[in-house]
Amino acid sequence: MNLKLARTPKHDVGSSFLKHEVMLNEVFLSLVPQDGQTPAKVPRGFRWVLGEYLDLPFNDFARNGPTIERRRLQPDAVLDDAAGRRRYFIEYESGSATVRDAKKSTSTMAKLDRYGTFFRAPAGNVLAGERETFYTRAFKDGWPAEVFFVTPSEARRDSITRVQKTDKRTSVASP
Repeated sequence: MNLKLARTPKHDVGSSFLKHEVMLNEVFLSLVPQDGQTPAKVPRGFRWVLGEYLDLPFNDFARNGPTIERRRLQPDAVLDDAAGRRRYFIEYESGSATVRDAKKSTSTMAKLDRYGTFFRAPAGNVLAGERETFYTRAFKDGWPAEVFFVTPSEARRDSITRVQKTDKRTSVASP
């Protein structure tokens, strides 16, 4: 077939990464209507984009001082529901990272903080009256968005739900 990879991994991606990718594909496939008799059709009611194909930059304050750092939001996937005019940022939480430690970049709480900044922080000059957020800069359609966590267990789901309910910083729906 003479196929060429656009990007070649620099090292073995490892079994945990592969498991994460397989489970994310399972999430996608669960959204595709199937009857078990005929081949499934490409879904037309929604658009699914893997996070690695998105360019979602934002700025955030550095932890060590009053400087601003450039960051990039990378959800596992984004699901656009055209009929409902809504957007869902999909995060598959396998349970390999901690939930509560916001200082660890892979923790669920750190992800929630990044989403909060992306959805609500001003992207332009507030003093000049600019009201654009990083979300509204990236998505001009005005659709509301929210983060949807998919978990392999009820215990993980409940742990994330507790963090969202007890920590006021973690409201991650767009205005």
